[in-house]
Amino acid sequence: MEPRRHRELAAYHVITGQMRYMIDGRVFLAGPRTLIWAYNDQSHMLVSETSDFDMWIFVLGDELLGGVPASNAVSPLQNDLRRNVFRLGEEAHQELLSIAGMASSVGTGFDHDLCLSWWAFRALAACEDRNSDFRKRCPAAVQRAIETISTDPSVTLPELSASLGLSESRIGRLFKRETGESLITFRNRCRLAEVDRLMAEARSTNLTQCAFNAGFGSYTQFFRVFSALRGQSPRTYYAL
Repeated sequence: MEPRRHRELAAYHVITGQMRYMIDGRVFLAGPRTLIWAYNDQSHMLVSETSDFDMWIFVLGDELLGGVPASNAVSPLQNDLRRNVFRLGEEAHQELLSIAGMASSVGTGFDHDLCLSWWAFRALAACEDRNSDFRKRCPAAVQRAIETISTDPSVTLPELSASLGLSESRIGRLFKRETGESLITFRNRCRLAEVDRLMAEARSTNLTQCAFNAGFGSYTQFFRVFSALRGQSPRTYYAL
């Protein structure tokens, strides 16, 4: 099976069992009450599942998000590590299951779309609540690192550590402990997102220059990181 990519926002709400799901080369283990988002520029695929596995799948176009582009609707989630995986509270989990059941029972048409829109609204709200919890407990230095890299992914680790007043090893350990992801990996994902933005805006398709502008030191480095995180070559991904 090859990884897929949707123009729409995709959501996977696990009901029972467990699955392993790959997004941009990262594999996540998900069990009951897990909600996974695959953003519209990410490649993703189901890797494996247990025999008792079941989930709801939602593919949400702009029309189901109140006319708001999917990239804007999920921006609150992407501001914090561009998170893909959320562990829902029991109350939110049951609410989303109830709304999904209603959407399934009414068939197609206006009522169905209305239920899907309400599901998306409540799911995004539940995940933003989780993000708020993360911000409250996360050390200020890690939050500043996230903000700095998200704003300027070309920042170097010495520049980042100097701005935070911490050694590179110290901020690296803090970041890994709080987010579960290395600082380097997070910065690389932000750099790839910047390449995406530059390629979308560029009048030409100078991929190498876009990679340099995003902070990569060489095309070789960019190619290695891109292939590792997205599972295919840059030129295949951008159809060059």
